[in-house]
Amino acid sequence: MTHRAAFLLDPSKHHRVTASQAFIDRIQIKIGDWGLWGNELQVCETLTNMRNYLIATAYGELVPLFSGDALQSLRRRPNIKFNAPTNQKLDNSTCALASGKLMYADRYRRPEALRSATSRIHFQTTLNLSRYIYAQNFKLRTRTDRTPRFAAEPSLAVFPDPNLYSEEWPLSPATNLVIGPWAKYAYAKSRATSQHFSDYVGLLEHHIEQAMLEASPSDDFHFQREPFYSIQEIEIYWEFECKNPILFVDELIPRVRRLGRTSYEGSLSTQLRSRPSENITQQSNSIKAKIAEGTWLKVYAKTTRRIRIELEIKSEMISKITGRRSEHGLADAARKIPSLEDYATDKINTVLPDILSSTTPETNATAIDLLTQIASACEKPHECEGIVGSLAAYGRISLYDGTLLSVPTHKLKKRGILKTATPRSRIYVVEPKFEKALAHLRKLL
Repeated sequence: MTHRAAFLLDPSKHHRVTASQAFIDRIQIKIGDWGLWGNELQVCETLTNMRNYLIATAYGELVPLFSGDALQSLRRRPNIKFNAPTNQKLDNSTCALASGKLMYADRYRRPEALRSATSRIHFQTTLNLSRYIYAQNFKLRTRTDRTPRFAAEPSLAVFPDPNLYSEEWPLSPATNLVIGPWAKYAYAKSRATSQHFSDYVGLLEHHIEQAMLEASPSDDFHFQREPFYSIQEIEIYWEFECKNPILFVDELIPRVRRLGRTSYEGSLSTQLRSRPSENITQQSNSIKAKIAEGTWLKVYAKTTRRIRIELEIKSEMISKITGRRSEHGLADAARKIPSLEDYATDKINTVLPDILSSTTPETNATAIDLLTQIASACEKPHECEGIVGSLAAYGRISLYDGTLLSVPTHKLKKRGILKTATPRSRIYVVEPKFEKALAHLRKLL
């Protein structure tokens, strides 16, 4: 088995995934706290001068780590940012492997050691582990059964390399991919994602401190670090090999749409009062559905040969899963990653069999048969109209907000016409044997 085959899953076989197969795309994290000592002019000059600090890509090209405007006063909000494109998904330029900005520290409980500081800062940043792996350059080796070694120092800047795309291409310019020669895949799978996370954050902290040291205007200025980390959001994904990824995702859209009461296709909301959109705004037609509190499922085609299924976990859920979002040590913050991967794996495995089920069972049921079954379960005309309308418009029935459709919906479930989208869900969809009948019904209406 090749390293690529070990990284990508087979949608016809892998209807369950494991946490060890997961990878992190995006992680939003606060990194602090730095206390700055000196007069106001010295502090402003130091923060401004950080824009002059350069980092090198793995191939030797130099780029600034920071960009933004000069800081004139501590009474103004700083506009000093990591040198990343405004819209990373559509940009393919050489840039820093971090986005976000420098901010005055806003924690309620201030570290005692930093109370006398002229100013305290932290960095509100978004990191991308897939982009971090993409950016590195590894030594070529004749043996592919060993962990690859870096050809240069680990880099905090990404250089878009079209030479990586010998067999597959991203559907829009992108560097948040594990792609290319065997070494990229091998390194990605050579250690746990929590270790990758520690390496990545540690490298960023090193460069921030170096930038601050080099930007210092005089010996009168100094800074002190009291480590603080707060994970705000994370995207965990699995990728699947696919010959026709865009068509494959198009077939999955109705199945994913049924899983959540709220969903988005492209950039247009498809909540209960809105019509679905078929706009393609990113790499392919994509579908995003809320499947639990603070938990979103997203499915889209990533390259000409793979689809990505990812779970986005929001801050409120991170707190519930890990106990709290914030830690004072990088090792403690990294220990949250396995718990988040386990949660994502459990959620994905509850829906993956329905999403990737190969074919709808053969049945002779027609749209008229489905209408007849619904009508027989309803005692009042408005109940029948409500169920048919909801199924035709959204492919599901949501028993929320005191709906009057509970009784007929439960009857249809007992008769084998409807089922819950996920275990213990209040969202109901048609059984697989009635999927074609529903598709015909939606065309008629």
